[in-house]
Amino acid sequence: MNPLDPPYTAQPHSVFFTSRRYLFSSLFIVFFGFVLYYNSLDVPFYLDDFRNISDNPHCRISKISIKGLIDAAFQSPIPTRPVANLSFALNYLFHRDAVAGYHLINIGIHIATGLFLFLLFAKTMDLVGRNNGKKISSPLTIALFAALLWLAHPIQTQSVTYIVQRMNSLASMFFVLSLLLYVNGRLAKLPKRSVFWFTGSFIAGVFSVFSKENGATLPFFIFLYEWYFFQDLRFSWLKRKLPVFLCAVLLVFILALYFTGGHPFSSILASYQHRDFTLGQRLLTEFRVVILYIGHVFYPHPARLSLEHDIALSNSLVDPITTLLSALALLALVFLAFFSARKERIFSFAIIWFLGNLIIESSIIGLEIIFEHRLYLPSMFVVLAAVLLIYRWLHYPRLRTVLLCAILLIFSFWTHERNETWRNPIRFWTDAADKAPGNPRVHNNLSVELRKAGKYPEAHASSLEALRLKSDFVNGYVSLGNIYLDIRSFDLAIQQFHRALALKPDYGEVYVNLGNTYMGKGETDKAIEAYSKALKHKSDNIEALVNLASANASKGLLDDAARGFRTALILSPENADIYFNLGLAYKGMGQYDKALKAFAEAVRLKPKDKASREHIKQIQNRKP
Repeated sequence: MNPLDPPYTAQPHSVFFTSRRYLFSSLFIVFFGFVLYYNSLDVPFYLDDFRNISDNPHCRISKISIKGLIDAAFQSPIPTRPVANLSFALNYLFHRDAVAGYHLINIGIHIATGLFLFLLFAKTMDLVGRNNGKKISSPLTIALFAALLWLAHPIQTQSVTYIVQRMNSLASMFFVLSLLLYVNGRLAKLPKRSVFWFTGSFIAGVFSVFSKENGATLPFFIFLYEWYFFQDLRFSWLKRKLPVFLCAVLLVFILALYFTGGHPFSSILASYQHRDFTLGQRLLTEFRVVILYIGHVFYPHPARLSLEHDIALSNSLVDPITTLLSALALLALVFLAFFSARKERIFSFAIIWFLGNLIIESSIIGLEIIFEHRLYLPSMFVVLAAVLLIYRWLHYPRLRTVLLCAILLIFSFWTHERNETWRNPIRFWTDAADKAPGNPRVHNNLSVELRKAGKYPEAHASSLEALRLKSDFVNGYVSLGNIYLDIRSFDLAIQQFHRALALKPDYGEVYVNLGNTYMGKGETDKAIEAYSKALKHKSDNIEALVNLASANASKGLLDDAARGFRTALILSPENADIYFNLGLAYKGMGQYDKALKAFAEAVRLKPKDKASREHIKQIQNRKP
């Protein structure tokens, strides 16, 4: 059979029933995905959510404008991910800081990815059946179970529930969509339709790359998919298409140049400047991490999952010895993929898909050692291969169905349980500290949440534990200083903030905290100096701008105060509190018309603002 022939032709009534099964399966995936993640809608912002969304002035747009969208896309903290940045900006436009809106979009992306996977799995098994001259039994049911199990897999919670990891899930969604559209183009009977599908595949691929850099491997996997499932692994075709393969490699290299500013090697070396590990240590440790990832795919119990992990570094292949064993295990997997490719097409492809999609984040780039969201894309075909194994080993249809439904039910329960942990920040970081007791970040993050809850003794203990584990941990001193600031131990707070600045002199946020401390002590001049230093390091720091303006107002420098509030409003035009403070400054200067406008804007943005209404009344009722 020629693998380029169109798919087998079904009878009209068969096509009708198959289409109806596709429709019902797709509707069930949508319903199941929403129910699965319904309890994540109120999960608060965590960590990088603040940097990329709530504290990102370029994301906080109040209307649709070309300039606003361009700034959101390319001026945000990670400008190489404009598609994801734009999605956050549009979320903010409609939902402000209401987290439910962000979670709904994340859930929608996850469901859409599950739908695209379902269709891709079904088409892939059809292609394998045609290549072998024998159809795979129940391909639609296998595809549905695989898509549902991937959708419900607890490892995906970090990509779905952690809002900022939309960058990862969005890139993966477009990655799968691009591959699916490519397959549709290859199966299309008419050339015009092929062009339509291939154009869509190219656009989706661009969106994937500019959602997150992982999309750069897409050209390689499209080429690999073509060779595996359309060209029947013919080496003669591979030899003829070597120039095409080299073009795909060149494209990946061009993307690498773009993402590294044209200096890939120096950029990689620079990524280690603020790490506690070297390039060699990271590369060696990743052998063990990838084995850990495999364990997480096959046994994702919530007790094993955490945002942070405590992984001992590998210093050589035999230190620890599990480094060598892990490297040999991965090498064995590569050989297995190579030697089983012809007879076990999907299993072989699943191995390469898994390892290949980890290559960017689990190799030489100086990223964090381990994160579970990195398994979102790699785990896809592994789940399909696992379902196929169950169908092959269990010859009793009812037993297969019961087993798969049981696994699906367990995965769903574990995902629900994991999301319950995400809902409570103190519970979340306590859980992380229990699982990674040697990781100073988790103790510090727990301290931050305990302080917010007013549990100062516990917060103090967690900060001290973080500093015990890492004496030069900057954020540990910052957290300790914030605790002292809250309980008005100003001198102790100043001491901790200066320790943090000694380690990181350009830490603008610490200067803001230092300024707040001086304001608490009544030392306004020192506070103004601290806020000014914060702005020197980061000119769009809204908190520094507002606090500096307030400090100037307290000294009677109302003109400077008004100028500062106006600058802050450029960055945060929908902030009612800034308009209120601007109104006070104008009122103090006797510029009543401007004050009325500022107070009116405050009321528009915050209709229940009684203070602004009272000032409006006072101005309107003032005597000449």
